Amino acid sequence: MSSYLDYYNGDKNQLIVQTPYGQGLVVRTRPKRDNSSMKEIRLLEWQSSQSQTKNGLGKKRVPMLYTTIDFESVTIKKGDDVITPYGRGVVLETVIVKMRKKSKNVHKDVIDDDDNNTGSDVNDAPATVTVTVQEDIRFKYHVLLNSWRLAGRSRVKCYLFSNQVKVVRTKTLSEMDPNERIDYAKKQKQIANKSFVQKNYNTALHLYAEAVDAVRYIQHTPNNSNECRADLLVVIVTCSNNAATCCIQLQKYEEAQRFAKNALILLNALFDKQGMKIHAVLLKDHKLTDARLFGEWRGKSGLIIAKTLAKKEMYDEAIECVRHAKEYIMAYITPNGDEKEKELKRMLKEIVKLQKTVIEYRKVIRQKERARAKKMFASEETQNDNASAKNQASENYPSSQSSNMKADDKNNPKRNGSIKEVSTAKAESPKETGGNSDCDKQEPVKLVKRVSFAEELEERHILEDSDFEDDEEEPWYEEHKEAIVLLALSGLAFLAFGLRGARQT
Repeated sequence: MSSYLDYYNGDKNQLIVQTPYGQGLVVRTRPKRDNSSMKEIRLLEWQSSQSQTKNGLGKKRVPMLYTTIDFESVTIKKGDDVITPYGRGVVLETVIVKMRKKSKNVHKDVIDDDDNNTGSDVNDAPATVTVTVQEDIRFKYHVLLNSWRLAGRSRVKCYLFSNQVKVVRTKTLSEMDPNERIDYAKKQKQIANKSFVQKNYNTALHLYAEAVDAVRYIQHTPNNSNECRADLLVVIVTCSNNAATCCIQLQKYEEAQRFAKNALILLNALFDKQGMKIHAVLLKDHKLTDARLFGEWRGKSGLIIAKTLAKKEMYDEAIECVRHAKEYIMAYITPNGDEKEKELKRMLKEIVKLQKTVIEYRKVIRQKERARAKKMFASEETQNDNASAKNQASENYPSSQSSNMKADDKNNPKRNGSIKEVSTAKAESPKETGGNSDCDKQEPVKLVKRVSFAEELEERHILEDSDFEDDEEEPWYEEHKEAIVLLALSGLAFLAFGLRGARQT
């Protein structure tokens, strides 16, 4: 049916018919004035060279058939989508029905009288009745109507003959309603479970992800029942956890963490709404207890997230996640547990084992960090030891240059700086120990660090801005500041007396 999906918009229910040129898809039906209809049929099995040629726009030509003939539907098989007088549905099975048809033939003989040369009355003649039984083998199809949704989970099924059923194209995801999307996701999940059991993790991951994508963007309406919402939650959570498990096997840790987080978010939201309608439907229809929902499923999601964090060497976050997963499971384990808690106990052992492993890894990482820090600081001490050893070697090595430098140091105390030289314990010379040559072995020199501060510090003069102000030339108004002030006051006084005299006159 996948080849039927490549189509353009046309009839709502596009029939698949058998033409003289193979199977065809009735894309569109156009009514005509003479009460007939023109059908545009796309030939699905057309393999001529024209199907490989391209038009001026660079697109492949699609072989089409335009006709007014009503072709018969293709052979109906189990699982086909069909249209019936009662709506759209899916064929569940085919049933062979033997139809018996009885037919009666009444025959009356006419007796001829040779003596009188006259025939007897027909009504007086004896009648012969012949009964013929014909068997006709016909097919009936058990159809599940998808367009009928009754209260709760009740569905409508019916048995129809072949003249009442016609095969149509499978709907795409965009054309499906929420119930049909959930049914599609359930089918994908069943196929994925088989691949998972066979350890075909790539195929199983693809199918689980396809099931999650099919129901992820469902737009709920007030017409959606609580059963539909409960089924949606079960499909998303189970497929997400299974997809995350496949990712762990395939070492796709980022995807595994994303799938497990999606499942955990839904379960936490449901946990906050315990006792409400959807929770009651899950308990009644799916037989999902709180231990299964909030213990096993949440613990599985948390365990997967912890594994991914441990693989990424995020040990602190992994330990925190393991702690939450352990709390989820411990809340539903009783001291006298029954067989129903067997899976919880198994998961608890796995969580405890992972917790110990993560703690050991974190301990090793911290030890490495400490050793690295110790090595870094020890390298500085080693450099200081090497410097003191060089100073000791230069003091023990006799040379005229070193003696001159020592003499200068004694005469010039400022040369010592703020810190005195490091003194070392000198080894005895070969002459004092009675050695005959310079190559005789001597005891190793022990270096002793001694740091002291000079009693008198060298005075250093720091130039400031005030030192440079004396060299600058002062402006002229700085010297005659007082004269300028007196001149201004006298001018103001003269102006005041002048204004007073003008008023009096």
